[in-house]
Parts: sequence; C-alpha cells; structure tokens
Amino acid sequence: NPNSSESYIIFEFMQDQYMSQSVHLASLVQKQFRTTCKRADRGVHQAGFLVLKASAMPSILVELGFISTPEEERYLNTEAGASSLAQGIYRAFLTYKAEQEAKLNGNAAPVPAPASVDNGSQAEAPVQSQAHDDKPGRAPVKVEQTTVGNIVFKLQILTSDRVLSKNDKRLKGLKGTEYYKEGGLYKYTYGASSSYDEIKRLKRSIAAKFKDAFIVAFENGKKTDVNAAIRKTSKNKAK
Repeated sequence: NPNSSESYIIFEFMQDQYMSQSVHLASLVQKQFRTTCKRADRGVHQAGFLVLKASAMPSILVELGFISTPEEERYLNTEAGASSLAQGIYRAFLTYKAEQEAKLNGNAAPVPAPASVDNGSQAEAPVQSQAHDDKPGRAPVKVEQTTVGNIVFKLQILTSDRVLSKNDKRLKGLKGTEYYKEGGLYKYTYGASSSYDEIKRLKRSIAAKFKDAFIVAFENGKKTDVNAAIRKTSKNKAK
C-alpha cells in the first residue's frame, strides 16, 4: 500500500539490505579487477542509477572502460582483455555465491584460488574505482556510541580494500568516521546511536555528500540484521 507508512518503512529496510549486499558484491568484483586482472583500482562508487534503484535484489553496474580512450578501446577489443575482465567478474560472483551458501549452511565460505590470466595490454581501465593511498594510513577516529541493549545503528558510507587515512578525500571531510572489516574489505561508517530515528536524521544531513549511504546495525560489536535490531530496541523502550 503506497499510502501506508508501514509499507514505506518496510520497503526502506529492503532497500538498505539490498544496498549492503550490492556494495559487497561490487567490492568483490573490483578486488578481482585489481588483483587478478591487474587493472587500475579506483574503488567502488555508489550512485542512484535507475537500473539499480528499481531492482528488488542485490545489483551492481560494472564499467569496464571507455571506448573514447584509444588505449582502453584497444584493450577491450582484444580477446585477452575481454577474457581477463570476464574471468574477474565470474570469480567475484563465485566468491559471493559461496559466501551466501555458507551463511545458509553455517559454514565458512571457501574462496576460489586466483586464476592465471593473460592481461594483454596494460592500459588502465576505469572500472568503478578510486585510487588508494600507497600506505595504509592511520585508522579513523572512533566516535562515542550510545547503546540500548548493546545495539548500535550506524551509516555505512563507502567501502575500500585498504585502510584509509583520516584525511582521505573519499571521506569528504567527515570527522569521526570508523570502519569494520567484512569479507576482507574495510567498510566505513559514520555516526553511532541506539536510536534508528536519530541515524535516519543523520543520513538526511549528509545526503549531499553521501546520497547512497545506508543504515547498518551492530549488536555487542557484531554486525546484525537491521530489522531485528529495530525490533529489539523497540522492545527495550517499551519496558
């Protein structure tokens, strides 16, 4: 029911869940491009493309290069180049699939071994990525957290395969960011509160800088389902 506030809230939960999974899948693809395909790494971007926003499932958009750049056009037109990038996407999907199956079965996810890939030309292909610092840099400043029942809501703003310095331009001047590591990736968050509504207000306040930020939840320091966290905090408030 589009006129129901409950329906709107539930749909927002669904979008947040898909966003988290989409960012993770995109990060796996980008990691393959960097490590297996030996392409330039400029990180993973989040943007409100209609082809992604209208998908009721995890979804990503992969840019392999620009044919307006002669070097990239030549690379993409070679069999070695096309095969290398296709293998990278395929192996990232295998890793994601293994992780999802492991979650269902309660087992550790097996990670496919690196493949031997002929990279052909070494022209840089901008594949939804950002340049990283050569050095790991310092860990971001931790923020003070208010908790109810050891549950904390935060905003996830970006993902990186390396630790960023606190002044990294990708943080866009936000102070007090922090990160958690999941699936070999560093996922950066901003803000921390036991109140879901407070984090929603914070999300609106940084929408100009991070329009695709989404809410994640932690219980006793471990990531948990946002819907379950909201139910638990609601019960605690009712007591």
